[in-house]
Amino acid sequence: MPNMIDQTGLTTKTHAEIVADLTAAYQSIYGADINLASNSPDGQLLNNFAQQILDTLDLVTQVYTSFDPDQAIGVTLDSRIAYNGIKRKGGTFTLTDVTVVTDRAVSLVGLDSDINNQLPDLTRPVFTVSDNAGNLFYLTNSFSIGAAGATILVFRAANTGAIGTSIGTLTTPVTVVVGVTSVYNYAAALSIGLPQELDSDVKLRRKRSVALSSRGFADAMEAALLNVNGVTSATVNENITGSTNSDGVPGHSIWVVVNGGADADIAQAIYSKRSAGAGMFGAKSATVIRSNGAPVTINWDAVAAQRLYITFTLDVITGDIVTTGTVPGAGGGLPAQITSIPSTTAMAVGHLVRGTGIPVGATILSVDSATQITLNVNTTGAGGAGVAITVVPIVVSSFSTALAA
Repeated sequence: MPNMIDQTGLTTKTHAEIVADLTAAYQSIYGADINLASNSPDGQLLNNFAQQILDTLDLVTQVYTSFDPDQAIGVTLDSRIAYNGIKRKGGTFTLTDVTVVTDRAVSLVGLDSDINNQLPDLTRPVFTVSDNAGNLFYLTNSFSIGAAGATILVFRAANTGAIGTSIGTLTTPVTVVVGVTSVYNYAAALSIGLPQELDSDVKLRRKRSVALSSRGFADAMEAALLNVNGVTSATVNENITGSTNSDGVPGHSIWVVVNGGADADIAQAIYSKRSAGAGMFGAKSATVIRSNGAPVTINWDAVAAQRLYITFTLDVITGDIVTTGTVPGAGGGLPAQITSIPSTTAMAVGHLVRGTGIPVGATILSVDSATQITLNVNTTGAGGAGVAITVVPIVVSSFSTALAA
C-alpha cells in the first residue's frame, strides 16, 4: 500500500511493508542470497533505515492529524482554535493579604511600578515575601507606611496557578527593607490562581464556540462570554414570558451570571450577542458605545464568593464519660456550674459536655473540684439534681486548629 492522501484520508506504510520494500531493494542489488537476518550487519542497517522512514511517516501523520482541533495539542491547537475566534486562557495569580510589621516609616515598591515588565531587575526591587515552600509573592501596589506598626497589604504570587497560602506560612521577607521587622499572613488567600487552560478544556470550549455564530442568541452569548479572558463560567437565563419569573427576572428579559473577567469585556460580549429589544437584569452594569456613538447600558450579575461552613458532631469510639450531676436552670448565671458529680477525675478543659438543658457544643471551661465543673455557656433547661450528662474527651479548639492546618 503506497503512502498517499485520498478521499479517505492519509494512508502510510506499516513497518512490515517498509521492511519488505527495503528487503526487495537489497536483494535486487546484492542478490537474493544476501543475509538480512536481524543479527547480521546488513540486516541491522536495513532495520535502521526502516525505523527512520517509519519515524518520518509518523511525523507526517502527526502533522496531518493536527489539522483536526480535537487531535491538535499545545501551540498547534492554539492556531487551530483561532479559526473559531477563540484563544487559550492564560493562568491567573493567587492574591493574599500579608501583615507587614515595621518599626519606622517605610516606602515599599509594588508591581504597579514595574510598567515595563522588568522583574526582577528593577532599580528599586518590588517588595517580595516568601512562604515556607519557597513560593514568592509580590506587593501589588506601592505603599508608604507612615509610622511603626502593622499594615495589611495585598500580595500577588509570582507564578500563575493554584498556589495556596495556609495561615502563618508567609513569614519570610525576601526584599530587605530597613524598618520592616516581620511579615505574617493571618488569613488564607483572598483568591486562588488558576493554571493556564489545559488542552482538554480548550477543546471542550471550542466545541461550544461554534455557537458564536449561531442564530440561538442565548447559546451564542454564553459562547462569547466563555471566550472572555478570565471568565470561568457563564449562564444566560431567558424569561420569555410577559411577567417576572420566580428568579426575579422581568418579562421578556435575560439574566446573565458570570464568574471572572473584566467588566468592559463582559459588557461587550453581552452587547455583541444580545437579541434586539431584550431587557437585561442584574446588579452590575457597564456602558458600551455603539458604532454610531450612542451609549448602551449592559446589566448582568457576577458570582459572589461565599464562605463555606461545616458543622461537626464529634465523638470518640470509646471513652465517653457517662455520669450525673446537678444542672442549674436557665438564667442561673453565666457560666453555668454543674455540681454533685461523682468524679471529675477524667475530665479536662475543652471536653464536650452533653445532657438535658445543656446547649449543643458546650465545653468544660474549668474543672473546679473533684465534684464540680464550669461550662463555657449557660444552661437552657429547667435544671435539677441527678441529671444524666455525658462528657466527651475531645478538645474542640485543638480539632479546629488541626482542621484549619
